[in-house]
Order: sequence, then structure tokens, then C-alpha cells
Amino acid sequence: MKWLIVLLIPITAFSADNTIYIDQVGNNNQITINQTGSPNTVGGINQQAAPIQGDYNQISITQDSSNQLKLDLTGDYNSLTANQSVGHYVETTISGNNNTLNFNQINSGSKSITASIAGNNNSVAATQQGSGQHQLSVSLSGNGHSVTTNQKDSGNHLATINLTNAGGAATVNLTQQGLTNQTYSLIQSCGMAGGCSTSITQQ
Repeated sequence: MKWLIVLLIPITAFSADNTIYIDQVGNNNQITINQTGSPNTVGGINQQAAPIQGDYNQISITQDSSNQLKLDLTGDYNSLTANQSVGHYVETTISGNNNTLNFNQINSGSKSITASIAGNNNSVAATQQGSGQHQLSVSLSGNGHSVTTNQKDSGNHLATINLTNAGGAATVNLTQQGLTNQTYSLIQSCGMAGGCSTSITQQ
């Protein structure tokens, strides 16, 4: 197993931008990134998404201020966990099977998660929590996907989920709660009778 561990801590509040560029090809890699300070950026060259290609890779990214994450992940059985607090932005494109994606955006500030996923049996869990301004856009094509999203506390909830299913089972669970402003759009095409389930909770 290959390891890439990055701990980036600026010395003063006036430090230059914290920017990490990734271009990774291979299997069984473990990538761990911790960014402290403002702003934090993980991506590719010239504001493009960081390309990561391979199977069985474990990627963990923690950003604590003015966060931006752009990833282009290609492969199977990969695990991605992204934790952001304050000024949150995630943009990902996933192509492959049996990938597990966990997004956590907490505390105050705007929140945005955009994910485009193609393949089979991919799992997405997204939590956006704090003082409102939530935005989630997830597009999936293939079979056997699972999407669980929670947008909570002080309004401004917005979720768009577009699921195109070619015949296998799929599950969508969406929770929006906390001082109104709830809006969601779900487009679900299921080619298997009884194979898709949907649960929406708004409070």
C-alpha cells in the first residue's frame, strides 16, 4: 500500500492560500490530507478537478476554513471521505463501481455539494448541517446505488437528485429539517418493478 499524508498548517492568519494539487494513478493508495487555515483548496492544475485513477484507494480530506474540493475519481472499490467546516464547496465526478462516498459539511457558511456518478453499486452519504444555506445536487446512472442525505438546521435547504436506474435496485433517503425553507427535486427512473425505494422527510 502506498501512503500520501499531508498536514498543512499556516503560521499566521495572513499566510498564502493552502492549495494541494493531486494527480494520482494506481491501486491500494491511502491519501490523507488535513488543511488548517484559510482558504483551503484541493484540486488539479489550473482550477481543474484532481484526477485519481485506480481501485481500492482510500482518500480522506479534512478542511477547516473556506473549503474547496474538486475531484475526478475513476475506478472501483474506492473510499472517499471529505470533512469541511466553514465555507464549504465540493465538486466530484465519479466513474466506477462499488465506491463509497461520505461528505460532511458542518457549521456556519454556505454549503454546496455537486456529484456526478456513473457505474453500479455506489453509495453516497452527505450531511450538511449548521446555519442554513444548504445546496446538494447528485446525479447517478447505473444500478444498485444508495443515496442518504441530511440537510439540517436553520432553513435554506435545497436538494436535487437525478437517478437513472437500468434495472437493479436503488435507494434514496432525503431528510431536510430545521426552520422551513425546504425544497427538493427528485427525478428517478427505475427499470425494475419494486426495485427502487424513496424516503423523503421534511420538517
